[in-house]
Amino acid sequence: MLHLLVGPYAGRQPVPIVKLAEMATDVVLGTFVFDRLASEHVAGRISWDVARIADALELAGVLRRSGTAEQEPEAGQPLPPGGDVELTPAGVAALQKRLPALGYDVPALAMLTDLGPELAVPQVRQLAENPASRGFALCWLADNGMLDVQALYDPEDPDSFA
Repeated sequence: MLHLLVGPYAGRQPVPIVKLAEMATDVVLGTFVFDRLASEHVAGRISWDVARIADALELAGVLRRSGTAEQEPEAGQPLPPGGDVELTPAGVAALQKRLPALGYDVPALAMLTDLGPELAVPQVRQLAENPASRGFALCWLADNGMLDVQALYDPEDPDSFA
């Protein structure tokens, strides 16, 4: 499912859930052979599954789903496929942490500003612990008023200043 959320993550705007279902369908039909089911039937099932997963992720606070049917589904029933999904700030933070393990390049500092200080500062402080990202992280903290600019230069660690 993480691969399907790259679009909403990168675009930072709502993405039609049908697009996510199409991506999932392409992967499944390109990987498996269904002798007794028509491709359209498999695609329909995948669409419902993607919608159910989106509902669960919405309950977890990871994404918001909008533009679905006007009437509420009956208790315990999923929303039908359709509408759009967009990541919440918590969803952005969760993906930012997990996408690098899947091989995605995640430009962390540029996007962290959008999360707000309560979510971003702990992430940036964690990046500051890594020598490879320390300089960038400290500059971000200083630019956002979370660190005195005098702290940017450490004579014992000149590489962090560069």
